[in-house]
Amino acid sequence: AGYGRKAGYGAAAGGIAAAVGGGSGGGGDTGPRRIASMLKIVAKDYQSAIKSLETQTLANIDKMNGNSTVNALWAFAKIKHHPTSKVMRALERRLGRFTTRLNGQAVATAMWAFASMSHVPSGKLLKAIGTRTTKMMGSLAAQNAISIIWALVRLDAMPPRELLEAADSRIYALLPPVLPAARVRQISDQSPENLRNERGVSAKAAANLLWAWAKVEHLPPPGVRARMEHHVESLLGEFQPKHLANLMWAFARLGWSPFRESLLKALEKRTLTVITSFETKGIVNMFWAFSRLNMRAPRSLMVALQDQLASQAHTCNAQDISNAIYSFAKLAQTPTEALFGALRDRMMQLSSSLKPQMISNLMWSFARLEYVPTREENKIFKEAAEARMDDFTAQAVGNTLWAYATLLLRPTRRLTHLLSNQGVKTIKEFTPQNLAFTYWSFAKLLIEPPAPLARALQKRSLDTMRHFNPRACATMLWAFARIGRGLSKKLALSLERRLEIFIEDLKQDRPALSPIRNSVIVSPEISGEISLVSADLERVGDTPSTPPRKGGWYQSEEGGYGLVDPVATDRKIHEPRVAAGGHLNSQDISNSLWALAVLGRTDSKLFYRLWDLTQSRMVWDSKELVQLYEVYNFVAGDEGGHLLQWKLESTRRAAREECARLQAQEMQTTSLLHNNVSEVLTKMGISFENEGRIGTWTVDMHLTTPGLEHVLIEVDGPCHFLYNTSIPNGPTALKRKAIDDLGWTLVSVPFFDWGQLRDLRSKREYLHKLIMPHYTDHRPSKTRNRAKNSTPTRRAPSPSSSSSSSSDSSSSHPGAPRGSGATPPRPEIPRRSPAVVSISRNLRQSPSAQSPRASPRRSAKGGGGGGAVHGRERGSPPPSERWGTPPSDRGGG
Repeated sequence: AGYGRKAGYGAAAGGIAAAVGGGSGGGGDTGPRRIASMLKIVAKDYQSAIKSLETQTLANIDKMNGNSTVNALWAFAKIKHHPTSKVMRALERRLGRFTTRLNGQAVATAMWAFASMSHVPSGKLLKAIGTRTTKMMGSLAAQNAISIIWALVRLDAMPPRELLEAADSRIYALLPPVLPAARVRQISDQSPENLRNERGVSAKAAANLLWAWAKVEHLPPPGVRARMEHHVESLLGEFQPKHLANLMWAFARLGWSPFRESLLKALEKRTLTVITSFETKGIVNMFWAFSRLNMRAPRSLMVALQDQLASQAHTCNAQDISNAIYSFAKLAQTPTEALFGALRDRMMQLSSSLKPQMISNLMWSFARLEYVPTREENKIFKEAAEARMDDFTAQAVGNTLWAYATLLLRPTRRLTHLLSNQGVKTIKEFTPQNLAFTYWSFAKLLIEPPAPLARALQKRSLDTMRHFNPRACATMLWAFARIGRGLSKKLALSLERRLEIFIEDLKQDRPALSPIRNSVIVSPEISGEISLVSADLERVGDTPSTPPRKGGWYQSEEGGYGLVDPVATDRKIHEPRVAAGGHLNSQDISNSLWALAVLGRTDSKLFYRLWDLTQSRMVWDSKELVQLYEVYNFVAGDEGGHLLQWKLESTRRAAREECARLQAQEMQTTSLLHNNVSEVLTKMGISFENEGRIGTWTVDMHLTTPGLEHVLIEVDGPCHFLYNTSIPNGPTALKRKAIDDLGWTLVSVPFFDWGQLRDLRSKREYLHKLIMPHYTDHRPSKTRNRAKNSTPTRRAPSPSSSSSSSSDSSSSHPGAPRGSGATPPRPEIPRRSPAVVSISRNLRQSPSAQSPRASPRRSAKGGGGGGAVHGRERGSPPPSERWGTPPSDRGGG
């Protein structure tokens, strides 16, 4: 009956074709309506035939043997018809009775039919088929073995381990051995029929097997991989765009870096040949694979793929856009302007389809590519994030905050509030890396985390402290130091103990302290007074980028592919600046030392153990040298380095020279606020010198009017305070304390006070109130005795009580007006010609060394330059219990 109906369909189709042909020739009377009517009759007849076939199947199910059952399944799958569940259950039960008697071809056909119809058989049948396949794997043809594994994976049925291992052995035996390149080229020139006869595995089958391996994350043994690479290379001429994309996707998913350079070149050649036939998803998968393998393809291939994707950008969905931009960010390679613009335009059109993970990945990618979103794009991200915040994971929260901080874009108050609340809800999902990124992001933006989030983060940090690596510990200390507050004693001591564990490991395994630097890092930053070096954090969006495997592949300087020398891999990649695992590196050490100084922990055991590590032969970059020299000067005071010593003179000299060089660069420009204060001081008749330096710290103005030679003025802009507050941040507290320990009086002019002064008179009065309490009368005693009614001016109180809240160093630049000593409208301060004192000629010069008249105030805690951080007699052991508040908040300064 089936064949008769099939013949009837053929006759009907032939009649339609003849009628259409006649109509087209002008002699027939068959128009579109008649053709549609005839097709409708055929469709109805076809549907009735299929129903009849299902009925006959159920009626004769008990008479069908194993092969008949398999053929019925194959027939339904071939005509792309999924029978009713009743029919499928009957076929399953019947097939189960013959499972132990089916041959390899029958098992492969049945599994192919189930996968093609997307019908998952019962667990009992799958187990029986898996057992049968494992037993007869040694006699299976390659095509059958691959079809069975592909079908199981397609049905989301994880193949048993025994089956995968048996399949590996069988595939290895069936694939041809690895041949020289000349023999591969000779085979590639044969006809497809000869190729299939010699190899036994078609291009489609090879692509399906690689796809299946990748889906179940099964990496076959090296021998199987070598033969598969060789086999795929000989088949690449038959690979279609879909197969090429699946091949690269599988390699990337498995972390399988091909060893054969000839395979990579052949892959490039074949891709360029069929580039115009690629679908959008295939191109995106290629980019994703390159990024996952940490591989930069040759320029010709990248340009061709980008041009093709740009022409198809209008067909991209939201996931394609996110994956494509993320891939370029992971490769640290900026896409072409045409492609980047087309993807962003398409992203704006699909803004309503952006999911939380896509939003965070796109933000992270823009930050890695150093692209600042436009106002419209930023609005899209903000609105999409706010609307879908309940679905954000802990990693998405961390990625979004990291992106805003890296791009120096402060999220709106509402978005910050929503991110903080979502962080509290998902706090149990936070990994040590997420915690470090979150702390770093708030510190970078100079925003103090909201109290609920701060408590949750600290509790989660304590719970997961045993999993923290050195980078996470150093980053968290740096973040608390930059904010200048919020670190609990319990968390601080836990971070210290964790770092001490790594130091102990370092002493036992010295090579862990790598002297080699990685040339690809996230750019650090330096604050205005050269006191702040940010943690070099890798990606936030994903896990930190891991080094390529030994024997991986890379792009040579000539633009082609090459193999990574395992020795070179160990030298250049496995000893990077970015710490991997439990190893300390130079940046972790310098960041931790600087943070401990800001947090007032220079008396801790950890501080001195870290300093000892700096005296080993390590390679330091510019910012780390400045950090070390700043910490040294802060602790040593003006009495010399009796607490810290430089064992390597070359390191000390390099640090000093680098500090002086960066200070000279910083002193090349001045802010408008600085210029305005300078103008008012000049009109008041106060002489001063612009842009000087004290030790490792730059100062905006040094007053040179007699009686005020010991006074320094800092014009503090917004970057010296926590955002939207008048609270000085950590670097500012360190600077004030260090300059005070050297005997100077530091007066701050904060921007929020100065901005409220509208006229010259109010500005003069404001400066007069700030400066006059520090004036010291240095007239000879005879003069004072003659002036019977004169009262000598008392020494100024400590700067901590007289100066206004200030902060970090604002950008100080020369070019501002210098003090001239011009006569002011009224004699506010005794005048004389300016005594210009150069405070930059000696990096460690105190007021007493500059002028015998200036009697610098010493710390209340004792001699030298110790102050609150190290105010103790020389040689006495450091106290061990004091923890916590920034130096400027503990008194003694």
